[in-house]
Amino acid sequence: NPVFGIYTLMVAVPIGAIFTGSVFMNVSTTSALSVAAGASLAGIPAGLRLEALAVLVLLVGIIQLLAGLFRLGFLLRFVSNAVMTGFLNGVAVLIILGQLADLTGYRSAFRISVLRGLDLLLNLSRVDLATTLAGLVTLALIVGLLMTPLRRFAFIIAIAVVTAAVALLQIPSLATAAFFASVQTVGDIAAIPRSLPQFVLPRPALIPPLLLPALSVAII
Repeated sequence: NPVFGIYTLMVAVPIGAIFTGSVFMNVSTTSALSVAAGASLAGIPAGLRLEALAVLVLLVGIIQLLAGLFRLGFLLRFVSNAVMTGFLNGVAVLIILGQLADLTGYRSAFRISVLRGLDLLLNLSRVDLATTLAGLVTLALIVGLLMTPLRRFAFIIAIAVVTAAVALLQIPSLATAAFFASVQTVGDIAAIPRSLPQFVLPRPALIPPLLLPALSVAII
């Protein structure tokens, strides 16, 4: 649910701004951790997945705090550059393959990312042109803005501009309304609540099966 990404940033960004001082750290909702967390929750029933994600995040935070207190960062020196390069490239490929459905509007029936990518190549005629155009324009704006003084705001500006443009082009009185009607918004994917989220304690029974995945995510 993309709404929970918004909730996450509402909390994470101000806390990150207060407690982090590294110019190399990016407080965001997309990274290698997204792939690792998704893989950790793959075996959890869909109805429990959100609650399990909350437990996973809390466990990762506790493990990282303990690792910092006991000065265990030196252990990562034993991870070679070759391993890190392979891992990051693998994550990059998985992220790209995972976004193809959103970029093209074609939803493959396959569950494996590589097979979904191959299935897309065999079904290019089913690609939604309006969705793909909106995605490509967003990417082009991001790349262009990253080369300007506005590079710090490249992502938010690109998303805002394309969102506004699609909303304008979807006005029923315009000739473009039918073409861009298939472009999904966050509201089409999930309901956007009109109130702030309520805090709920997750169930402790989810902790044991998530301890090892949490350790893996904390190391990453």
